Amino acid sequence: MVLYDQLRISDDGQSMFIDAHVNQASYFDNVYLKKITICTEDQVSEINPQIVGDKFIYQADIASTIQAIPTPLYNKTRVLSESQLIDAMLENGGWGIRFIINMGYTVRRLDVVLSGKFSVCGDTLAPKLVVANNAFNPETDSLESPDVLFTVNGTYHEEKGHNTWLFKGHGEIGQYSTPKFYLYKQVETDTYEYVRLDETDDVNFLHFLWQVWVSTPQETKKELHLVLGKSSFDEAFNNTNEGEPIDPSKPIATVSFSNADLSHNMFFVYIETTPIPIDVPCSLGGEITLGVTFDYDAVFTPAMNYTRQLADKCEIPSNFIDFILNFNALKLAIETEHYVPAIQYWRNLMGDKGMLGARDNIRPCGCHG
Repeated sequence: MVLYDQLRISDDGQSMFIDAHVNQASYFDNVYLKKITICTEDQVSEINPQIVGDKFIYQADIASTIQAIPTPLYNKTRVLSESQLIDAMLENGGWGIRFIINMGYTVRRLDVVLSGKFSVCGDTLAPKLVVANNAFNPETDSLESPDVLFTVNGTYHEEKGHNTWLFKGHGEIGQYSTPKFYLYKQVETDTYEYVRLDETDDVNFLHFLWQVWVSTPQETKKELHLVLGKSSFDEAFNNTNEGEPIDPSKPIATVSFSNADLSHNMFFVYIETTPIPIDVPCSLGGEITLGVTFDYDAVFTPAMNYTRQLADKCEIPSNFIDFILNFNALKLAIETEHYVPAIQYWRNLMGDKGMLGARDNIRPCGCHG
């Protein structure tokens, strides 16, 4: 489906170059690039690394131009006092917090940031904020109901001297005109109980902010050209974790990239396209194409220490042989898409206890020490 023209780490380990394009076969005339996601070897699925998971250091939309609806009706911030609940924000009968979206667009994503004193939740069992459509009835429906759009787990923390729960998350809500928030408290592990907001004095909202994003018509992009570095990954993580709703027009990240450069990781790059025709042969690929890269120079430079063994005639250069076998096994596993063993071979080489992962692991060369 997608062909990589270039996927590599620069010689100085500071940049990742990504050039790719949609297959030019006639099957893909109406197929365009949609999204890119980047993970390291520690974040991909240990069962099937070819599937995009929820841990990544970079994710960005390629095809869609995403914008916020610029009217206060859809883009609203409410700051409430400790003892105040705004009646207009409560659904009749105490059935959660409601806001109306009535619009003709398909909503790209709803971001929510809600914090408050929820004494009914205690300070040990985590509450859950549930966003559901108009058909959901919290008194009769379970959280597995198809009417639940998405949920956000609460995080316990202290805010301005108050012990509070913070809910921060996002999800796609389609074109529903009346999504609502519902508060649930955790009764025991994996068991939650609905909290009727009109029957308790122990729920005080300190901060309530939400924002709706929509997708404008897609740009028809067939090619991708990116140069990314550590600052790109840092910016993506900051966009996601700076305490405000997430702007989907900017890259996001669920995991912080902690290394100083790109020399110490194997990178998994997933490029997703718009839906493909049903008559496309399986051999031409699916909607997600995975590419893998790493810094070759970071591997070769310390490995040169092992070549000194070749000058020692008194023993077999076992360390050098181990390196050659592991390195070629790594390349073979990547080429044949056996990514689980590829990760293990990478760790054998560059992991904290790998052959090349630390200078202390470069063993002496032969009988001359």
